[in-house]
Amino acid sequence: DAAVLSSVENDEQSTDKEKIMKRIRKKQKLSVERTINWSAKTDFYNSAGLEKNNNVVLRWGSIVGGTDKELRKICVNEVIANNTDELTGIAFVGLHRLFEKSRESYQNVLRDSLKAIPSKIKSCVLSASSIEEIFDAAKLGVDVIGCCLPAIWARSSRAVLVNFLDSFVPDSASLLELGDTKYAKDKLPLSSSCPCQTCKRHSRSYIHHLIRS
Repeated sequence: DAAVLSSVENDEQSTDKEKIMKRIRKKQKLSVERTINWSAKTDFYNSAGLEKNNNVVLRWGSIVGGTDKELRKICVNEVIANNTDELTGIAFVGLHRLFEKSRESYQNVLRDSLKAIPSKIKSCVLSASSIEEIFDAAKLGVDVIGCCLPAIWARSSRAVLVNFLDSFVPDSASLLELGDTKYAKDKLPLSSSCPCQTCKRHSRSYIHHLIRS
């Protein structure tokens, strides 16, 4: 019977999904435990004076836990508790993987993670891989955003125009391929609304000339 067969297949798929989720959570828990243990060891070495060498050491804690809000909360609390000296900041690790799956999940987990740290501690998102991800992190109040996109854009002769006051959706108008010959005689600045020295002093044609030279 087709209906029975379909039901059996659905049950098998459900069971497989449950097994996969259990394995993922097990790995996430192990990652959290390792991170907490690492934070305890760094606190020990710092207390022993092995890190300092007469220099000021700015210490950042790492927070992991995947999409599990409870695991991330445990990780935050333990990492902060393990550090007797005040942390400079907290770096949220692995959030770019969440963004690849769901922008909403990324926003929710990041929002909850930020609420879990004291306001005096700086926040950082590592490995932002898209302009939307950067925009969301900045809008939610992240202090430092780690990203290699500026270097990638510079190597490919691109400029990206972003208005962080509005919701940003990338389109062809926001991405300038400045190596293209169409900019050879373009006397406009990169952005007429930007007060930076590049936009105030140099035209698109001049930047195109520097790229092609």
